[in-house]
Amino acid sequence: LPTQANWNERIRNYGGGGWVGGGHRYPDKIGSKVPAIVNANIGYASGTTDAGQPWYQDGSFAFLSDGKLNVEGFRDFSVRAMVEQAVKTKALVNLYYGKAPKFVYYDGHSQGGRQGLKIVQEYPELYDGYMIAQPALNIPKFGTTSLYPQIVMKTELGFTAINKPEAAAFAAKVEAANKRAVAACDKAGLGFLLDPFACDYNPAGDAMLLCAGEAGDGVTGSNADKAACMSAKEAGALNKIWYGATRDGSVESAQTAEARSGKALGVKQLWWTFTRGTSISMQITSASTDNFALGMQDVSYAADASATSGIPIANTSTAKRNRWVELDYVGFADGVDKNVALQPALFSNLITDKADLSKLRDLGGKVIVWSGLADDAIPPAGNVNYHERVFAAMGGDAEVSKFMRMYLVPGVAHSSQGRSYTVTG
Repeated sequence: LPTQANWNERIRNYGGGGWVGGGHRYPDKIGSKVPAIVNANIGYASGTTDAGQPWYQDGSFAFLSDGKLNVEGFRDFSVRAMVEQAVKTKALVNLYYGKAPKFVYYDGHSQGGRQGLKIVQEYPELYDGYMIAQPALNIPKFGTTSLYPQIVMKTELGFTAINKPEAAAFAAKVEAANKRAVAACDKAGLGFLLDPFACDYNPAGDAMLLCAGEAGDGVTGSNADKAACMSAKEAGALNKIWYGATRDGSVESAQTAEARSGKALGVKQLWWTFTRGTSISMQITSASTDNFALGMQDVSYAADASATSGIPIANTSTAKRNRWVELDYVGFADGVDKNVALQPALFSNLITDKADLSKLRDLGGKVIVWSGLADDAIPPAGNVNYHERVFAAMGGDAEVSKFMRMYLVPGVAHSSQGRSYTVTG
């Protein structure tokens, strides 16, 4: 809360990220001090929320001690905490300054962006305007399919993130392939891709990436650097990862730029993936299992510290972990389907995909959304797809642009500070 003299008569509330929790990284501290300080220094009153659980970036709250899903916790996390954040911040501001604010804004990135769009979709009267950055929409789809690289690696190459030397070696080769992809598709010479959806670089067709003597797609490999070159099997696995999760591990070689951009899923495709030129080392060296375990309603599918670089889910109902290594493509797809199907009943529609924004429009609210085209946590095509669905539900681009606009930023990875990522450094 700025002083009376410094207040600009506006509220700018801020969202969280990931599993949210206390931004101070201690269980007895809520919210995040960083945006509040920034906002207050430029005159805004600002409130944050831990989304109903205080443990910073720890998904353990999602399961109760008996191993069942924490349904009420997810109600807080999905929507209730954000409603209370808006209501309580307004009440405190009214009391402290003796008058209501002229305007009330929401600013959120990643999970915070999803939180904001949840309010846009369900309670748009709580704010006048929304700044939404790289929102984590469709978590049960993109969050669950983020495990797909591990299923590909296990099935096609015979190792997973648990096999650390093999995973690290493959990750280094994928980064080398990323550099080759940018070199092939960067027509502007910028070191990153202005339109990565248009890039259809095929590592199996690049003789300078394939190891010497490897038979690829119409080429024979010529790369003698064992640490950077790819076998034909490795190139095939990368193509599967770059295509995105499917029900059977298949790839449609004729996938168009429009399809890659979020306009259309393939027949067997479950969700979109990261663009070529985007760093995916984390998806290779660390298994992202939390959302899959939630869909299966079984904590034993979660990764332990041997498989993930994140905070492993702690739960005393069972000591068993890493059941995800038992999955094949079909079993993996079944877990994705279960998570989506359970959204209304168990997760308070954390999916946050409602396209009818007529209430926001009628109230005169405004929304700006942006996504980085090198986002390495949330595939940007999924957010493009949501915007396309809003177009379809709300009268097309001309009508939607009166209250909601989306911007795609080339070369930007996943960070509220705008950290850019290019493969040339």
